[in-house]
Amino acid sequence: MVVFDVQPLTSNPYSKPIAKQAVSTLSNGYFVDPKIFDLELAGIFQRKWLFACHELRFLASPSVEMSLATLPVILTKDSSGPVRAFRPLPEGTREEIPVHIIHGFVFVCFSQNPGAFEESHMGLAEEFKAVAGYYDASEYEFLSSMEMPGKFNWKVFSDNYNECYHCPTSHPGFSKVYKISSYVVDARSEYLHHSVDARDQITGDITDVPPEMQLSEKTDTFPLSTKIAYDAAYSKLNATMREYAAAHPSAGAPAAYDGALFVYVFPNIGINIFGNFFSTLRWNPLGVGETRLETDIYVRKGVSEAEMIEFSNFIKWVDYEDFVLCEATQSNLALGIYKVGVLHPFRENGLVYHQGLVRKYVEEQVEREGAKA
Repeated sequence: MVVFDVQPLTSNPYSKPIAKQAVSTLSNGYFVDPKIFDLELAGIFQRKWLFACHELRFLASPSVEMSLATLPVILTKDSSGPVRAFRPLPEGTREEIPVHIIHGFVFVCFSQNPGAFEESHMGLAEEFKAVAGYYDASEYEFLSSMEMPGKFNWKVFSDNYNECYHCPTSHPGFSKVYKISSYVVDARSEYLHHSVDARDQITGDITDVPPEMQLSEKTDTFPLSTKIAYDAAYSKLNATMREYAAAHPSAGAPAAYDGALFVYVFPNIGINIFGNFFSTLRWNPLGVGETRLETDIYVRKGVSEAEMIEFSNFIKWVDYEDFVLCEATQSNLALGIYKVGVLHPFRENGLVYHQGLVRKYVEEQVEREGAKA
């Protein structure tokens, strides 16, 4: 049983206390056992609120189709009506499912009795209100989506995403931009708030378009096939950025905002708002050892091509490092040598909270299935 401090980690009213001592990780089976994966699908992804997309997606099309944790869903919105979501059924019909929208971010639930979003995610609405001074969705446009299939369990990516304890070695480039010693992951209510201080840097307008980062030209020992896949995906993104810049000439770049919001919402979405961009990153489970990374990128109107390419290069390098680490971790887990580990109560606070939720909901699903049996 995990024992927690009495005082919350931060002064935020929804902050939760951290553990008093090291906490055991989820066991190996949670990452490699298909039976546990099925329990997660039933107990988490078919019962909890899942992020779908941002409302800005509907400016380009009245319908958006996707698959969330192996389940297809269709979202629709006409010019005046609300966003609606439907789950296709085998007999050719479809079932409407609940929708909740928080500051433009659309969540759906495959259960007809999901519980009020505001009650399960207390404080999340306030996070977006707090950044209202520099995040106004009407100033942004949807730019592009990217997908990257990976050979790792979805929780491997969650674990990697929600800690920066190892950033100095796993993300050396990121560590040059941000002060890793200041990185804090604050567990709140079904979500985690990430914060970090930026290093002092020379600021100013970016006028020259930087060259595209080509991972295949780098001499590190990471898999060449992964480098080629990332180069191809980001080449398409950069082409879209150039087309957008040509169609929307910048009349002087908008003043970049200093504020930022980085949140992870359980079970599998990261929402990042910073500078002149915001993005969503979903690690979408396809199987016990397969996950598809799905990124949507939104750009603030008036941003130059140079700034967009610089942004692309930055997120490409960080995402690529995460991807390689996750595939290597899954390969090690598949060997079966690792059984269970320990988590640092502060440095890996995000993992303590995330893994605790997974364990809780899987155990609840086991009880439900046992009762049915």
